[in-house]
Amino acid sequence: MSETNTVQHLKLGITLDLAQPDLGHPERDNLWEQLRERPIHRGELRCMGRCAQRDPNNPQWVYLREWQGQRQAVHLNPGARANHAGESESDEHKALKERGYTAAINAGLHATVEDHAPHGKRITDLVIEADGHRLGVEYQRSLQAPARIKSRVAIAQADGLTPFWATDNPDLKIDYRAPFARFNGAQPYEIRAGASLRVVSGYDKVVYEQCGWKGPRCPVTGGLRCGKIHAYRLAASIELDELQIGAATRVFLPLQEPKKGGGYNYRWLRAADLERYLDDRSPSFGGTIASPNSADKAAALACNQRGGLPLGQQHSGPATASVSLNWSKHAAGEPRPCRVCQKPALMRDQDGRPCHKVCAESQAAR
Repeated sequence: MSETNTVQHLKLGITLDLAQPDLGHPERDNLWEQLRERPIHRGELRCMGRCAQRDPNNPQWVYLREWQGQRQAVHLNPGARANHAGESESDEHKALKERGYTAAINAGLHATVEDHAPHGKRITDLVIEADGHRLGVEYQRSLQAPARIKSRVAIAQADGLTPFWATDNPDLKIDYRAPFARFNGAQPYEIRAGASLRVVSGYDKVVYEQCGWKGPRCPVTGGLRCGKIHAYRLAASIELDELQIGAATRVFLPLQEPKKGGGYNYRWLRAADLERYLDDRSPSFGGTIASPNSADKAAALACNQRGGLPLGQQHSGPATASVSLNWSKHAAGEPRPCRVCQKPALMRDQDGRPCHKVCAESQAAR
């Protein structure tokens, strides 16, 4: 994709328009072919687009190439490419950035479109900030090489951003390379009008079922069924706006789980669900079987991982079995000792203290 369409050929003393088949010079036959007969060196072709507009005294040089049937003028200085951010974007891409920015501002958060890193290696579509946490959203619609995706993710992380890649392209191989959301696409006017952008992949909910519910092997040990309660991930649907704002405010956190054969599975989970899921997958798992009640299952999982009272004492009657706290608006942070069990906790209680949600529920039940 061309970074600029207007360039000046200093030796020929003419300006070229790459958007025109004849480069804007119908009197010169086969001009493109003539220019491509030999390499063009630094000092011959100058960018006359935004580079010249922003700093006319500092020429930015380009070279010509043809890639996948498209004529391109590419900057020799990679840092100069930032001057042309957004010039070649699709209308859908622009609409997604506008919508993401508006949703963040309406939620009371700070947002920046086209966030430029000082080192010049990163231009992030949208950065949303909440309580010191910075979410870097990339709306990637065109195909991108896996190595390039990994490189961009690493640069964003080094800059202190939590990566969030959103795409409506089913052919973009992103599932195992970055925290992502694959959503149903829409026309630009529909995106701006607030049409539903339903996430169909990248976000999971967590359910609690007896070992063997999804196969004959224990998901923790890999052996035969152990008879305990485990946390299982299931694909779930959510609106893209809600997931983005929740990821920025850390209501949702990214799971990076090693997969067989190398690499990672990336999924967004609610903070409380992620905590329970990671606890369940820890090697120190042990405990007892809970009743089919969902609240009992969650508490049983907490008992499995963190010890505590026997299950029967924790749930001695209907009142204790029904305790389920709503922590959907609670904050999350770096792992700190839980005020109940003293094991690392991501979630914060209503007073801002580190605490596992299931620990708070078990304490309330007791």
